This record gives sequence, C-alpha cells and structure tokens, in this order.
Amino acid sequence: MESVDAAAFFSDGRRVVTGSWDHTLQIWDVQEGLTSIGGPLWGHNNRVLSVAVSPDDRRIASGGVDKTIIIWDVESKQKVFSPLVKHTDWVWSVCFSPDGKMLASGSSDCTVIIWN
Repeated sequence: MESVDAAAFFSDGRRVVTGSWDHTLQIWDVQEGLTSIGGPLWGHNNRVLSVAVSPDDRRIASGGVDKTIIIWDVESKQKVFSPLVKHTDWVWSVCFSPDGKMLASGSSDCTVIIWN
C-alpha cells in the first residue's frame, strides 16, 4: 500500500476503509490494530481520492483521479456494477445520503452530481 488519500469508518466503528495512491481500497479491522480484512479492492486505474461507506455498511463508494466512481459490495469485495462516469475531472468527494439510496459526488470539474 502507498500513501493514503482517503479514509472512512463503517458505522460499527470496528472497520475503516482507505483509498490510496496504488489505485486500491483496503478494509481494516480497527480493533485488531489495523489488520487488513481480505485483500485490496482493485478497480480504479489511478489514485483513489475519496471513499464513503453506506449507512447500512453494505456498500462502499470510491472516486479518484480516473474521473470514475465505483460502488463496491462489502461482503463480496466486488464492483456492484460498471463504474459511474459523468465527471470530466478528478472525483474528490463521495457521500451517501442518510437513507443510502443516493450518492453525491464532487469533482475538480466544479460540479456536484447526485446519483440514484
């Protein structure tokens, strides 16, 4: 793992997900001294700049330098569907709505996009 650009806690407070320069996400067990849970999640083709965990802890959203957003299934560690592509520049922030049904993303392209 290289430099970490993003981190987000799960609602259980026991796990945290990170996004890094090596294009990966990693889930860590906080109570075990930041022990990796499974291997890295590969899907971005450049630095991961932002991560968010859904309120039900079942999904992770990630955005990055590759201008894409990926939604991950926590249990399977797989992409839920193809990357979301609408931004024309780096994705610096992602955030789930309180009910987990929508995602907001912010980018260097000076836009915020709301995804259903």
